[in-house]
Amino acid sequence: MTEQELEVLKVLDRIRYAERTKENVSKALKPGMAQTLSELQKRKIVNTYKKEDGILRYGIAKWVYDRYLYGKRSTAEKQQKERAAEPAKPPPPKEEQPKKWILKLTERDAFTELLESQGYLVIANTPDAERLSSMLEESIRMGLVLGTRAFNRKFYVALRSYINKYASKILGLIGEKAKQVSEIANEVGADEDGVRAILYILSESGEVVERRKDSFKAA
Repeated sequence: MTEQELEVLKVLDRIRYAERTKENVSKALKPGMAQTLSELQKRKIVNTYKKEDGILRYGIAKWVYDRYLYGKRSTAEKQQKERAAEPAKPPPPKEEQPKKWILKLTERDAFTELLESQGYLVIANTPDAERLSSMLEESIRMGLVLGTRAFNRKFYVALRSYINKYASKILGLIGEKAKQVSEIANEVGADEDGVRAILYILSESGEVVERRKDSFKAA
């Protein structure tokens, strides 16, 4: 991967997926980057597809994101350096130790406890989703927690570790022919809502497409 290609991927990554349209991407690209983007598309590193709204969006292949972008954003590095420069503080008592996957957390919140225990959450209303997003802001920014709002208006949230555990198995089962969530869940040995959360999040990167309710195929 060349520096120019990485720079183009970083430009895409800085744009929220819902806003990663052809028009917005064109505005964000620097002169000379359009040709590089075209080459990345030919190599299937960057994919384009349309959701039900008919708008073309750009997605970054998961393996590329994990290898070159996940955990390597400049903001995250800056925060880590700032924390490293701070004076060392005595560790809190064992029962108050923060969760490994989270940096900002209200300890007794039911949502975060459930997210840690099962690896995913399904939230039915916007106020609860906004509250969770605020609590996990830094973890979301660093890619440790991912989420999306589906067409059924529910919010699906999952830990990066949970997604990594099942994503490759799920992608291995999905082909050109659409497959039901219940069937996928049975084959990979996971909860249906957990599989549904992973599929909706993978659809954000353009790797799968929901053909009809609860039926997904490869993009």
